[in-house]
Amino acid sequence: MNLWKIAVETSSEAADAVAVKLESFGAVAIDTEDRQDVEIKKAHLQFGELIDEDHLQAPIDGAVVNGYFDREAYGRQAMEQLVRELHRQLQKLSDYGLDPGLLRISYSTLDEDDYLHAWKKDFHAFSVSNRLAIVPVWERESWQGLDGQLPLYVEPGVAFGTGTHETTRLCLRQLEAVVTAGVKVLDVGTGTGILAIAAAKLGADRIVAVDLDETAVRVAKANVEDNQVADLVTVLQSDLNQALTEETFDVVTANLLAGLVIRLVPELLRHLKKGGCLIASGIVENQWEAVKEALTSHHFSIVQVSHEADWLAVCARWVG
Repeated sequence: MNLWKIAVETSSEAADAVAVKLESFGAVAIDTEDRQDVEIKKAHLQFGELIDEDHLQAPIDGAVVNGYFDREAYGRQAMEQLVRELHRQLQKLSDYGLDPGLLRISYSTLDEDDYLHAWKKDFHAFSVSNRLAIVPVWERESWQGLDGQLPLYVEPGVAFGTGTHETTRLCLRQLEAVVTAGVKVLDVGTGTGILAIAAAKLGADRIVAVDLDETAVRVAKANVEDNQVADLVTVLQSDLNQALTEETFDVVTANLLAGLVIRLVPELLRHLKKGGCLIASGIVENQWEAVKEALTSHHFSIVQVSHEADWLAVCARWVG
């Protein structure tokens, strides 16, 4: 696949909103180079992590969000029109209390091989916890983890979610606390399948992973196979209504965005057993009260709230 690369210079606080907007415009992949994330990670290294300063690509200040688009789907004229419309919509971020920053947008062409080569150069194995590590498949043979650590092998391809974002790490750590042998897990918006794979390796005996994005589903299925958990994980391209009938689960994960979590709570309830746990993330600190209200009003009891940088994840038990 030959690609267009759209680079948006913005502020750290608006980076995730920009990423969501690029996804809504049809980006097949997104990555963010955020100076704030780098500085926070450098200040809170754990589980033996190291940062190679020579490979940092983040800007001196603020963030650059890169969106990748299929060149066969967009000619140059269409891409120019997309960039203009993107800029127009991103200017509205200030209406939602976000500083859009410089909001400079540029675009260029890129071959997929060049994209993957550059991406692989900067993505290395890292520990999420003492029990879980994310390992790119090209480091499978060289990886040396902690004693008893479970590797989650990932080949991201041109898809979303590698486990490097705070929200994914928070979800993985909360999964460790609630997944025991024999439980059933539903992973909503699975991306590359990391949460579903982790649930399988932690002992769940049935996992259903759903995502609307065709590329994400293809990559998730390949990752499931590569981790040898295909007998436990079913990956579906669908929304919840199409994917599931009346099946219920012990644990539901929803690593989405706060607004989507709030909207989906009633629907997620149909697939959560009484006494079951919902793990939700993609929540910025200042959105927590609205998410908490949505959960408690639907008879959830808050079990744990965990934080990393400006993000939080919640584990809530449905008491009915």
